[in-house]
Amino acid sequence: MTARRRARGLMLTALTPALLSCATAESGSGGGGGGPQAPRSQPDDRDLVALVPAGPETVLEVDLAQLRDSPWSRGLLGARTEEDRRVRATALGYDEIADVDRMVFAVTEDAAGPVVLTVSQGRFVAAAIGKGFASAHPGAVADSWRGSTLWRAGDDAAALLTARTLVAGRLDAVRASIDCGFGLSPDARGGALGTLRRALDPERGRPALLGAVLVTDAVRQRVGDAFQLPEGVRSVGARLDLGGSMDVTLLAMLDRPQQAEAAAGQAQMFLGELRGRTILRVFGLAPLLDGASFQAEGARLRGSLHVPDSARDDLSQKLGIILDTLKRARPH
Repeated sequence: MTARRRARGLMLTALTPALLSCATAESGSGGGGGGPQAPRSQPDDRDLVALVPAGPETVLEVDLAQLRDSPWSRGLLGARTEEDRRVRATALGYDEIADVDRMVFAVTEDAAGPVVLTVSQGRFVAAAIGKGFASAHPGAVADSWRGSTLWRAGDDAAALLTARTLVAGRLDAVRASIDCGFGLSPDARGGALGTLRRALDPERGRPALLGAVLVTDAVRQRVGDAFQLPEGVRSVGARLDLGGSMDVTLLAMLDRPQQAEAAAGQAQMFLGELRGRTILRVFGLAPLLDGASFQAEGARLRGSLHVPDSARDDLSQKLGIILDTLKRARPH
């Protein structure tokens, strides 16, 4: 596994528990059916999900600019040491926290496991990107695709679709992403994932995180016994909003209303069990679940969690204690 692929995997692992992805900054970001648009002479990078080729099982959107600015999250993003930031920036050719404003992770399953495509938007220097890619991929060559600068080595590639938008992943996926930018290929806004994403209403206001997952057989196998997926669930999405309060919305699409009703009952029972977990009581986090609820809406299951602004400082302090505890417990 290459250093860059490990980096993408670590970034995805770090961000997924944070409760999932962002909407786009420009107008029109939540629309579109995902099919090929009219071909364009210049790439359109206003909606990063429109640059993800059709077919992923998971799409995770992250508004890093909002996470940097929000008092709910900026302390967590700023927790890295200067040395760690320097090493990472040198390896990638940019600072993944300071230089990136929005990011999308698209995960597709193949025989070898999950494959990740990332689309990032922010401030990039082409020479630094090329140098970082070459350092992680000996023998890398500079290339281009539809006029966009591209670096490739074997099956891996990175490309600047525009000066502000960087795509990285497998070579065929990176080229397909560029094709999407020119309106030449269908994108991830179509199909079941697109329906779920629109149901989460990314234009209601910019969420800090927004994600959508198709519940395929591969996903069920990976989850295994660790989490009991409701019967009939086909897709699951979530969004995190950081305003004065912190609000989490969960949405699951099921086959039938009866299954959604049963899932809502199971989820409420799970909340009750969760409130009694020793780890939550020890760290004083159980009261946060008082603002959580689940209800069926036809063949959909909707969950919500509301944490008021008045609880923010106390929550930040407790999360800091947990992170410090985990750091001290980590082997050196």
